[in-house]
Amino acid sequence: MGDEHSYAPIRGALTRAEIDALNLQAWDLRNVDRERAVELARLTARSATAIGYQRGAAQARVSQSVIARHEEQSDRALELLGEAIPALEPDGPSRWLAWSHTLVGGICADVGELERARHHYLLGQDIGAASNDVDSVDAARLEAAQLLEDPGQRLAALTAAEGALSPDSSDRSRWRVLLAVADALLLLERPHEALERVEQAKTLLPRPLSPGVRLSAGLVESRARALLGQGDLALELAQETMAAESETASSADLSEASLRLAEVYQAADRLHEALDLLTLLDERGEHWPTRALEVSARLAAVRAALGDYEGAYAALRRHHRQRAAHEAAQTKRRVAVLEVLYRTREAEGEMRAQVSLATELDSTITQLVESNSSAKESALRDELTGLVNRRFLNDQLDQLAARLGGPSTISLALLDLDHFKAVNDQHGHLVGDLALREVGLLMTRWAPPGATTARLGGEEFVALLPGMGAEDARLAADDLRRTLAHHRWPPELGASRLTASIGVATVTGPLDPARLMRRADDALYAAKERGRNRVVGVQVSAHNTHPAEGSTTAS
Repeated sequence: MGDEHSYAPIRGALTRAEIDALNLQAWDLRNVDRERAVELARLTARSATAIGYQRGAAQARVSQSVIARHEEQSDRALELLGEAIPALEPDGPSRWLAWSHTLVGGICADVGELERARHHYLLGQDIGAASNDVDSVDAARLEAAQLLEDPGQRLAALTAAEGALSPDSSDRSRWRVLLAVADALLLLERPHEALERVEQAKTLLPRPLSPGVRLSAGLVESRARALLGQGDLALELAQETMAAESETASSADLSEASLRLAEVYQAADRLHEALDLLTLLDERGEHWPTRALEVSARLAAVRAALGDYEGAYAALRRHHRQRAAHEAAQTKRRVAVLEVLYRTREAEGEMRAQVSLATELDSTITQLVESNSSAKESALRDELTGLVNRRFLNDQLDQLAARLGGPSTISLALLDLDHFKAVNDQHGHLVGDLALREVGLLMTRWAPPGATTARLGGEEFVALLPGMGAEDARLAADDLRRTLAHHRWPPELGASRLTASIGVATVTGPLDPARLMRRADDALYAAKERGRNRVVGVQVSAHNTHPAEGSTTAS
């Protein structure tokens, strides 16, 4: 069969042992030589099917699913895994079954199904442990840790994953974890510790290195050195790394590396070079929507730092348009993924409800984003934050009032940023807009299922929470308050700390939208009167308004 990276053509019928060996080779090549991995997986799938070797065909589908996921064909990847897992399960725990569940977790994470992703990552860990495959356990644990959005929580989980590495863990598992920890440390601006992890990883990196690995390791190190004030050394290292890999790395790896190089330029205060590189990336366009979003956001920040406020505002507006389109596409992908999960009979009852909800959301976003009428778009969505606006919210309230004739429970949380005028006065309206956009993103991530989040205008936001009772709504609003109070705001705000006062009104019974909004406004006023950075809730009845027991204080 030759060595594991042999490129010799394969002819003739294959035995089961040869199919197993080639499937492992395809898996090993998935991130090194994707074209060869696809070729081998197709070959083994055909050969295994021809001789009735179901397990071999299933293993090939696992490798094919990795390629499909990389090409953003999430539904296709999940279909392949849906076919593979039932064929692998009868043989009991195995590395292939563990890998399959970890891949399902990754696909769910790609489309925002984080709880389902965690479920499959845990399955991957359990199956890997039962089959004594340490690398499967390490990989699933690493993926689960990287789900966490909060940088501090992610670092804690990655550090735990590092501590859980066993003497039997492969060098690949070790350097992947070490580089992930280093990256998390950089987000928290702890470059000394990040460099320590990079140096440890460099002693474990395979020889020869794949281009993607060399790029990742070199640029993590250069970013750390830039944060340490070693700007010239950081740029020299980054440029040498890029030059060495430009001929062999994939276009996706090079695009990611270019974005990280721009980050090095920023950290080294070489803003004009960062601007040139980001402008090039922005004009060229990106295959990965999330990367394109980061490009436009960084471009706005760099232009603002250079005093080009008009250019920064234009970049920010383009960023919002890209985000709206990405969210629409993401919703479609989520629907496709949920439909595949439903077809594979995974959690049928829950899946049916989620597919229905996702389909309804997809219809709404499609009407907004894909409409050729820019007037309709501007009438329903706030351009700065990407949230829906007051008109859309009023329409939602009117529809709920018309639809809910009998007893029902609805809560509405009205949020106002504390002392926001000082931000605009001290830093300017462009920085104020950046802060408002950040609030919109945080509210989108926070929003419970079925909620509608909107910007009413200025620094005032609202969340409509159908079916949520007074205490649950107050606790949810307090979670949002704490998220804002402890958020790591963009550096343009300097030492400014943004907090919010929130009024929550809850009604059980026929819905009067105007009354519900007035009572939420009363509660918001009470929160400000009591010292700001707190939540006050009220119960709205047909005759009077009762404050909810207690109010949430600042912390």
